Amino acid sequence: MMGKGFLSFVLGSVFLLALVSSGSLISSQAPDRSYEKYRGTLVLDVAIKQSYYLAISDAASIALRDSLASGGEPGQRVRSAMLIRTLEFQSSLKEEGFDAVFWCGPVSEKMRAEASEGMTIQKRAVIPQGALPISACAGSFEAALLEKKAHFYDMGFSFYSPEYAIGRAAALPPSYEVLFQ
Repeated sequence: MMGKGFLSFVLGSVFLLALVSSGSLISSQAPDRSYEKYRGTLVLDVAIKQSYYLAISDAASIALRDSLASGGEPGQRVRSAMLIRTLEFQSSLKEEGFDAVFWCGPVSEKMRAEASEGMTIQKRAVIPQGALPISACAGSFEAALLEKKAHFYDMGFSFYSPEYAIGRAAALPPSYEVLFQ
């Protein structure tokens, strides 16, 4: 009888010791913030896109009005205004402390993923392999003047977030239409 009680006591003690040890080990580990990082970068991605689309809408509207008033070629003026506003937008992001670069080119999802990984390692925004800086991308902008819609072809942007220590290369969907007046 005494052997059974002693064995129960030893097994109970070992179990309790294992429980306490695992509890202290778990509490000493930092919580996994990967979801928080991912969610944070998606929020930044959407915020940059929304602000950019508003800036492009404004630039295209002004260029169309000015072109119609002065008799210039409206299509060329609107496309030029879109490129110029993109360069200004990129500069304003940098002035506000965001590390972001716009780019163009046929970049696959795999290439964007590789660029995102590279940004996390380099801790800065980079253009995906095969892409060009936005200043070389005049052909990536299109404007349907009758419908007053702007389109982007093979365009995207990359940004690095020091807050989340993660980078992201995001494409601008070619099917998305930015309306202007």
